[in-house]
Amino acid sequence: MAHTLTRRAVLTAAAGLAGVGLVGGLAARQLAGPRPGPAPALPDAPPGDERLIRIASAARGREVDFWTAVPDGYGDGRGLPVCLVLHGASATPRDYGRFGLARGASLDT
Repeated sequence: MAHTLTRRAVLTAAAGLAGVGLVGGLAARQLAGPRPGPAPALPDAPPGDERLIRIASAARGREVDFWTAVPDGYGDGRGLPVCLVLHGASATPRDYGRFGLARGASLDT
């Protein structure tokens, strides 16, 4: 037994999808906005070497931003442990400098 789609069913489904898209977009916009409250305090340490570079990504078929930071006094950072920071919808690698990530406290503590 074949089911035929009625015009009403197609229009109802389209309206439902549009409503879900609208609600999802509004929620994403709300979550991406600035959070209330005081800004986080930056560590009282001198900034180290920070770099924002672009690297070709074969998987994405374009260049992507890549941010690196080395604590002050540690040269190029060779031999140091690596901390990988993944961004979400509210920040990109271009934003990392303002987070104070290069102002890491001494690695001896």
